[in-house]
Amino acid sequence: MKNIFTLILISIALVACDKNQRTVKKLDGQWKSHKLILASQPTINLAAFGDLKLTFNECELKDDEYCTMNTSIKIVIQANSTESTGLFKVSGKGTELEFKPDQPLENSSPLDSIITAGTFKITDLSGDDLKMSKDGDVFEFKKQ
Repeated sequence: MKNIFTLILISIALVACDKNQRTVKKLDGQWKSHKLILASQPTINLAAFGDLKLTFNECELKDDEYCTMNTSIKIVIQANSTESTGLFKVSGKGTELEFKPDQPLENSSPLDSIITAGTFKITDLSGDDLKMSKDGDVFEFKKQ
């Protein structure tokens, strides 16, 4: 009888696990871009961007709460990089990822505003792959 009760409690705990929080835990760490398709901004020269990294900080997500993140964008042709901090929130049962800057971006590139603000649809988050899209733009990352 004790085994059945324990099994029921474990089952309830597994079912009650929040999908949004599971997604936050999967995102934890640094992700490096390996493919960008910017349909909404055809004037941006993607060859100029040598490195785009997102770092999601460990977080216990509560309802309507944001977690912290860092972005780093290295611009090859300008020989410089921009770094910013921002906030992210997972919603839609782990299928939507919302970014917003926590401070105004200074000296930002057009890519900064695309990647650090708005709601993205998570199309794949498995293993070391993160694929997301927004307004026809496609972003693919590998976990570092």
